[in-house]
Amino acid sequence: MIRQFEPSFDDEDAKAVADTIRSGYINEYKQTREFERTFAQFVGAKYVVATTSGTIALFLALKALDIGFGDKVLMPAYTAIGTASAVRLAGATPVFADVNEQNGNIDSSRLQCYEADKDVKAVLPVHINGRACPIGEISQTCSKNGWHLVEDAAQCLGSHHKTKHLGTFGDLGCFSMATTKIITTGQGGVVVTERKDLYEKLMALKDQGRVRDIALSEMPDYYPLQGYNFKFTEIQAALGLSQFRKLERRIEHKKHIIDLYRDLLGDSEVLFPPKRSEELLWYVDALLPRTGQNSLVKQKMNTKGIELRLFYTPLHKQPPYRNDGSFPHAEEYSGRGLWLPSSSSLKDNEIEHICNEFKDALN
Repeated sequence: MIRQFEPSFDDEDAKAVADTIRSGYINEYKQTREFERTFAQFVGAKYVVATTSGTIALFLALKALDIGFGDKVLMPAYTAIGTASAVRLAGATPVFADVNEQNGNIDSSRLQCYEADKDVKAVLPVHINGRACPIGEISQTCSKNGWHLVEDAAQCLGSHHKTKHLGTFGDLGCFSMATTKIITTGQGGVVVTERKDLYEKLMALKDQGRVRDIALSEMPDYYPLQGYNFKFTEIQAALGLSQFRKLERRIEHKKHIIDLYRDLLGDSEVLFPPKRSEELLWYVDALLPRTGQNSLVKQKMNTKGIELRLFYTPLHKQPPYRNDGSFPHAEEYSGRGLWLPSSSSLKDNEIEHICNEFKDALN
């Protein structure tokens, strides 16, 4: 079976984890700070906070901005469910906007409908599959209305808009280090910001409300803030640092994989969503000609030992968030989309085999 995605580990990763376990100290400490510094340097952020998952990264970002009960957060109707779950976890209400039918990103023009709503406190755009949403227009709308901007950059490590890394345009940006990402810490999330006040608040929020300067003095168990236990571990940091040493190589190979798929399927009826040269796709994505065709093709490919993945179900169709709003572009994008096998370790002959079988399955 060729899986849709498999994480990639080697002996260096195993040794890094084993050495950390043998050290006897696994609560976040020196390696976590080194991992945060490495991440900050790579994306070009001033401050980085490592935490337990991408969803919790979003939650902490919202809490650091004092967004909670009674507040509304604007977000795309098409995204992973964790984006909405983070808003609910913070006590706020997710409000959906339809998306661009070509790439699945939020349609920035839809935000204007909420400019008179005083309960809106933030916009949470998602750079779907590493493609930049219209971040300039969204930023201007946020500035005009006094809204916070929190980027969901979970699928964006290695992807840029022009020369700036995605996730570094807003008040805060949130990344995921889950097993499906280009590098992984098993589970894990990262929040980036340019603001020292938000950084300090994030560090306290994830550590039961402990303020570091006070904790390191004469009152180590003093908690001036309501916080949570969302700390990282040295095991995750060790794995992450080892994975980072392979990131540039994986980025180049991922670009090759994407180009090869597009070349081999260029004569088919599949439509590839547009991609700028500075964007790095998380998964290789394809839009089929007809809504609902993706499920049939997925089933055919599975019988041939090739695993595909359907695009996300739009949030307004998910039971916890179901509503009667109209989001036709989100529904069409979801109903036509497939993610093809996208593991960083895929070989050319495997991709050629996948493409040949995929063409047959389209008929």
